[in-house]
Amino acid sequence: MIVNVIRLKDAPAMKRLRRFSIRSALMLIAVFAVFFAYQTNAARQQRRDVAIIRDAGGTVYYDWMLQPIYDTDGSIPYFKILNDPESIDAPRWLRKSLGDEYFQQVAKVHVPANTVDDTVLEAISNLPELTDISLLPNSTDKPPLTEAEIGGLRERLTHASGVQVGGPFGSF
Repeated sequence: MIVNVIRLKDAPAMKRLRRFSIRSALMLIAVFAVFFAYQTNAARQQRRDVAIIRDAGGTVYYDWMLQPIYDTDGSIPYFKILNDPESIDAPRWLRKSLGDEYFQQVAKVHVPANTVDDTVLEAISNLPELTDISLLPNSTDKPPLTEAEIGGLRERLTHASGVQVGGPFGSF
């Protein structure tokens, strides 16, 4: 009999706890859903931007590809470019099911100067982790740019991406 009384006393508390737990679980699921939706959208956007840059004749380097080479004084004069996707810090099965875009960020872009149009400019400006943009000499597929046009293009790229634009060395 005493056991039944204790159970009856604790029943409202258990019911209240259960109600709170379900609500908390649903809120937690909603937070995770928003987080994963944001990550998925960012990965798809990066995939589209990389395709646009590559279609323009550009080259994209991801963060895992750039291995710093240190001087004796500890400075980094240059980077070694890695090409093995196994260097990505994520399990292979997860990369295979989701795609590499979830685990890598574009760090460096090289693009021919005369192939940069508004579409390429927008694609470059959408890359949040971009640290370096290099203009390559003009592509032979399109008419070359003049020095004044290249200067204006550098300003537009710097303004759109927030990254200082380098290259090329020599004449166009």
